[in-house]
Amino acid sequence: MNLLIDGRFSVVSACVTAAVLIGYAAPDEKKQSQSQLVVEANIDTAESLYYVPGIGPATAAKIMKERDLRAFSGCDDFSRRLGITRSPTGFGLAQMSERGLRVNGETCR
Repeated sequence: MNLLIDGRFSVVSACVTAAVLIGYAAPDEKKQSQSQLVVEANIDTAESLYYVPGIGPATAAKIMKERDLRAFSGCDDFSRRLGITRSPTGFGLAQMSERGLRVNGETCR
């Protein structure tokens, strides 16, 4: 839907277009999905990594430094190189993965 006002796209149209491009859907449209956020540790920027609860500037910088050396092969490699546990009880890699973090396309458990 394109809303033109004085020959220009409206702010609403721009926002809707941006939402479509980034894959946003209203919560009831994605009931089957726990998290709408997906951040790939091997590809996304440090700023994108901040959106994953548990990853702040220091952890994001460490992720960037390690992946510059070589890409993470998976969750075990990520956990070992960063010292982030795979604890099912405390807040660790599994919880970050539940909130959207992916490592080489893998959901960590």
